[in-house]
Amino acid sequence: MNKKSSLPALLLITDSPRTKTSIHKILSTDFEILISNSKALPFFLFFEKRINLIIIDAKTKFTPAIRLCEQLRLIKKFSTIPVLFLMSKKDLTLTEEAIRTGITNFLYRPLKKEQVQSTLLLAKSSIKKAKIMVNKSRKLQKIAAHDPLTNLYNRWALYELATKELAKAHRNKEPLSLLMIDLDHFKKINDQYGHLFGDSILKNFANLLSESLRSYDIAARFGGEEFVVILPNTSPENALLVAEKLRKKTEISPCSKDINIKLTVSIGVASLSKDPATLQELIQRADTSMYESKHAGRNKVSS
Repeated sequence: MNKKSSLPALLLITDSPRTKTSIHKILSTDFEILISNSKALPFFLFFEKRINLIIIDAKTKFTPAIRLCEQLRLIKKFSTIPVLFLMSKKDLTLTEEAIRTGITNFLYRPLKKEQVQSTLLLAKSSIKKAKIMVNKSRKLQKIAAHDPLTNLYNRWALYELATKELAKAHRNKEPLSLLMIDLDHFKKINDQYGHLFGDSILKNFANLLSESLRSYDIAARFGGEEFVVILPNTSPENALLVAEKLRKKTEISPCSKDINIKLTVSIGVASLSKDPATLQELIQRADTSMYESKHAGRNKVSS
C-alpha cells in the first residue's frame, strides 16, 4: 500500500484551478485529496471511499455552494463529517446561511498554512462532540422504541413501523398479514408463581418469537401478555402456516428451567384483502380472531 492511499481522504469541491493548487500545496502531505467541481459532485455522493473531510469553495459556478452544503448534510454518511466553507471574510450574509446548513467551520482567502491547520484542529474537536451526541441520540431512540422487559418493539413503535409497511403494501399491491397473540392462562401463572416468574415467561416467549420470525418481520409487545406480529409480503395462507408453527413451537418449548410448566398461545390472523384496510382495522380483525381461538378452547389459530 502506498503512502497516499493510507492517508485520510479530503474531498475538495471547487471550480477554481488556483484553489486546487493552494489546497494541494498545503494539505497534500496530510490528506489524499479528491477534487470535484460543483457540476460533478453527485458522483461523489455515491463514492464508496470513506471521506474524512470536505472543503467547499463558496465560488462555485454550476451549483450554489449553500445548496451543496444542504445536499451533503441530508445524506447519512456525510451527516457528521467536518465540512469547511472556503470564502471571503467580507461576505457575512453567506456566513450566516452556511451556519444554518451545518457547516463545521470556515476557511478564508487568502489561504495560509497556519490558518488551515488551526481550523482543522477545531473541526476535529467539533466532529468528535457531534459523534458523541449522535450516538446518545441513537441510544435514546432505541430505548424509546422498545419494551424494556422483552426488548421487542413497544406499541408506539409498532404503530409507526406497521403504518409504513401497510402503506408500502397498498402502494405495491403486495400481501401483508398481522398476528395477534395472547399467552393462555397468564393471569393464573402470575397468581400462582408471582410476577417475577411471569416476567421471565414473557421474556422467554419474546425470545422464542424473535427466533421464529424473518429479519424483516416486526414483533411488538402490544400490552400485558399480548403480542402483535406484522408479516410483510405474506399471504393469508402463509400467515396461517407461520401462526401454526409458532403455536406448536410454543407448546413444545420449555418456558422455564426452574418450574415444569406448559405454555400455550391463542393466535388471531388478519390479512389485507382487495379492499384497503387501516392498521387499526387489521388489529381489530386479528383481535376478534384471537378471541375466537380463546373461546374454542385456547392453544388454537383462527382467522
